Amino acid sequence: MTRDGAKIVSQALKRGDIFSVFTSFALNLCDQETGHWKSHSGERRMMYTHCMQKETTQSSRVRAYNFMREELLPDPSTQGTFITEEDVANRIGNISRTPVREAFLLLSAEGLIELVPRHGAYIPPVKYQEIEEVLEFREMIETKAAHDVIANNRVPIEAMQIALEHQARVTGHGAEREFNRWDTEFHLALVRGAGNSLMTKIYSDLRTRQIRMGVRLLLSTQDRQQEVMAEHQAILDALKAHDLSAAIAALSGHILKTAEGLKKI
Repeated sequence: MTRDGAKIVSQALKRGDIFSVFTSFALNLCDQETGHWKSHSGERRMMYTHCMQKETTQSSRVRAYNFMREELLPDPSTQGTFITEEDVANRIGNISRTPVREAFLLLSAEGLIELVPRHGAYIPPVKYQEIEEVLEFREMIETKAAHDVIANNRVPIEAMQIALEHQARVTGHGAEREFNRWDTEFHLALVRGAGNSLMTKIYSDLRTRQIRMGVRLLLSTQDRQQEVMAEHQAILDALKAHDLSAAIAALSGHILKTAEGLKKI
């Protein structure tokens, strides 16, 4: 590879731009005039193939990780059960067990599953201590975000309104997970609006836990969907009016109502 080519690859790696890395390798392996592979390039081709395989594995790992976070973990029927690498690979399709194993390790590190030798991954049920801790943390973050967006005149009205409108379109039995995803997006839009990237990342990391809790509550409590939308509208109205006291009261009341509902399950 030429010095310029090596520089391009180095810069692309720093950016995490795998596509540019592949392109650079391909251009250096191929004669630009004839379109044929250059001679004596077996080692380079091996390196390129290795990168392609590595990227494929990473993509599969992301697929497995996202499938488990978005589909398996929020499903109340999976809580308290074991899943295996083979089970997950078969459900996703066209994926080997290796990336699933890597996804298991990531989820285990996050405390969302427990790895048990010769049994697979255990998906623990939601415990009340976890509920209390998550909701307490949510209240601290969201009230701080409400203060910041009002103080800096950057209330994310459009993003929160869009989330609320999507919720209204996915109400009813069987739509609990989708409804709850937009519930989480409503609150996340508020936190994003504060403009604190670290606070947003920490809050985003709770997403799967929040969806697991929310789906349980929606499945066990009649009319909760309509109550949630009314509570969300009250939060948004207070933020629009730049009424911090009303916004905090609406947020705290909404979270308290969620805690009371989960306590009864």
